[in-house]
Amino acid sequence: MTLWRFPAERRPLRPGAAISRWLLADWHDKALQLFLGIFLYQYVVWFDFYWLNETVTVVGRAFVATLLIAWLVPKYVWVRGFLALAACIYLTARVVRPEPVRDVPDHWLGWALGAVEYLLRLTPFLWFALGAWAAYTFVHWYIKSKWRLFSVMSCSVVLFCVVDSFSLFRLWEQVAIMIGCGLMMLVVFHLKQLKERDPDGYDNLVSYPVPITVMIVTIVTASLALGVLAPSIRPIVMDPYTAWKTAQGEVVPAFSSGPGFAALSLGSSASGYSRNDSSLGGAFNFDYTPVFTVDASRRSYWRGETRSLYTGSGWEPSTFTERNNLVPLAMEPDYPVAPAAGGLDTIEVTQTYRILEGKSFPVLFGAPYPQKVEPGVFNGETVSLGRGFWDTDNQTMLWAERDDFPYPLTYSVTSSMPVIDEEKLKTAPPVEPTRELREYLRLPEELPQRIADLAAQVTAEAPSPYEKARALETYLSLTFPYTNEPDLTKRQSADFVDSFLFEVQEGYCDYFSTAMVVMARTLGLPARWVKGYAPGQSSNDVIFEQYLPGEDVDLDGPGTFTVRNSDAHSWAEVYFEGYGWIPFEPTSGFSLPIVQVENEAEVALPEDLPAVEAAAPVAEAESGSGPRGWIVAAIVAAAAAGAVVYFAIRYQWLTLLRTRAFRKSPNYNVKLLADVERLMARFKRKGLSWSEHETFREMTARWKTQHTWLQKDLESLLAAFEKAKYSGARLTEEEYQHAELRIRKLRESL
Repeated sequence: MTLWRFPAERRPLRPGAAISRWLLADWHDKALQLFLGIFLYQYVVWFDFYWLNETVTVVGRAFVATLLIAWLVPKYVWVRGFLALAACIYLTARVVRPEPVRDVPDHWLGWALGAVEYLLRLTPFLWFALGAWAAYTFVHWYIKSKWRLFSVMSCSVVLFCVVDSFSLFRLWEQVAIMIGCGLMMLVVFHLKQLKERDPDGYDNLVSYPVPITVMIVTIVTASLALGVLAPSIRPIVMDPYTAWKTAQGEVVPAFSSGPGFAALSLGSSASGYSRNDSSLGGAFNFDYTPVFTVDASRRSYWRGETRSLYTGSGWEPSTFTERNNLVPLAMEPDYPVAPAAGGLDTIEVTQTYRILEGKSFPVLFGAPYPQKVEPGVFNGETVSLGRGFWDTDNQTMLWAERDDFPYPLTYSVTSSMPVIDEEKLKTAPPVEPTRELREYLRLPEELPQRIADLAAQVTAEAPSPYEKARALETYLSLTFPYTNEPDLTKRQSADFVDSFLFEVQEGYCDYFSTAMVVMARTLGLPARWVKGYAPGQSSNDVIFEQYLPGEDVDLDGPGTFTVRNSDAHSWAEVYFEGYGWIPFEPTSGFSLPIVQVENEAEVALPEDLPAVEAAAPVAEAESGSGPRGWIVAAIVAAAAAGAVVYFAIRYQWLTLLRTRAFRKSPNYNVKLLADVERLMARFKRKGLSWSEHETFREMTARWKTQHTWLQKDLESLLAAFEKAKYSGARLTEEEYQHAELRIRKLRESL
């Protein structure tokens, strides 16, 4: 009889075996959590269009952290919640990288207030991370039965199908992933229930893991493949939505089956290159369908056509243009294609266009101003430019469309872009109305007189033709807000420009550009309307939008630009004697990508210009952190509630007392500095970070490269700020009001 024996030797498991044992323990729950995470992440893919890049990163990492914590801590709910909260705060801080809290009192209350202030600096990104954690936790708790799981899957699939069918988003891939994850969750849920109700049957089933796994994967894959590979067919019966929209007399957009954004058929309600400009105005929706890509040596506007005959409601091709002698692109013209820019230097801009198949235009696009065009190679064959013609008077390349002659899908253009030298242009004399220029001075006989009166008032202090054009550009871009849905109920006048300037007082590029051309003509400045595309998005833009460090990239330099229907744009060109046609950008929020000598000066406008009634600014939480106190208290728990309330009141008092006292000061320098301080606080809340060691000039230089549409406003505000802060001179009331306009535009742009 053995009374005692040596204990059996316990050999340590190999790392691989330990990981396998951990994964197989409660593998049903782990697999369910994994597929649920992939399922919910498809919503992030959808919202990616609306969110900032930092928000997408924070939410994605929050999902991963929540999944790993659920795997590592499957039982203790409160521990899991505490770890998830800490992970959300840590991951948000890693992405946002806020400034550290300084000058914290060395006692427990000071530490608590410092922690609360640090959490405030993580907003609003922290709310998205916590929302992702809460959504994952709630859905995981909710799907405790098959019918609940099936209801979540069905509702999500139906929602994505509706968005895919009746919007510009293409979410078919996300629908397929959701169906696949839903089916796998149903399988895992069934196996889990089988193990609980019939352990013997479950053990017998899992004794054949390979055949069972292969069968499950085959069935799910085959089910998805049938849907993905099924051909698209037209419905035999019109669906109720289309029937109802048709009965209302509305056009139902048709979508293609291509990848990415859905290809919306061009109509009056979607943005894109317009073929008929005879009746301008109305509202439109942005269509983000890609149109073409451009490999260019420099950022530019891509010019299409010009118009010179204004009818009072829109633009028509003039009779003079129709009588032009067009030169085939295959021939060398006998006279220069570029404008008479003898007084300005030029730089060469090369471009290679790749048009998406199925697209066709009445023009070939090019940066200003095209000198040479060459055919490209598509599918191993050189495309033909046989239907292309130089329009040498308008510096455009026309294309005579014909069904049996395809539009060139790739071609290269070499342009001569003038280098804008304002000091030289200011010396340009008034233009003599020659026969060639009369077309660009013509106005309707019934044009309201108040348009000419306003143009004269705006340019009263401008001594030269160029300065008059710049004054018009500045007035329009600073006075009227941009919107793609102007309030047409305010319109009374029959003239398009008159109704914009005095009644509607808001609009998009067609409103601004047409108004500038008409106002310039009333002053005797030859002007024409140009339409084409804005630069689009380049790979350099993506680098700055992603805030990638260590990348020194010139946003106006070479790159590949993706141009979409939403980039369709119009602007103005004015003719100056001895210098030719010079582009102007009067549209609010847009900046013309030109080459310019560094001598630009701020344009002064008269003091007594008619004011446009602006909407009252929406009250922001930036005036104090009190309204957010309850949110912070919920995060830091009830123990810190008193400290949060104290900090909120303290923060609000300091902000309000300081800014209100400064804003009531009669010194415009002090008032502007207070306004800029409030603007900086708003910038940080909107994601435009800055450090305390940076000067305002350094901040604006970095922001201009990251957000090019803010360039003009930031440069103007910088000049006023530096004068107020560093010079001994005081700002005048006019300078302060001009800076206030810039601040208002910057606030509205964010």
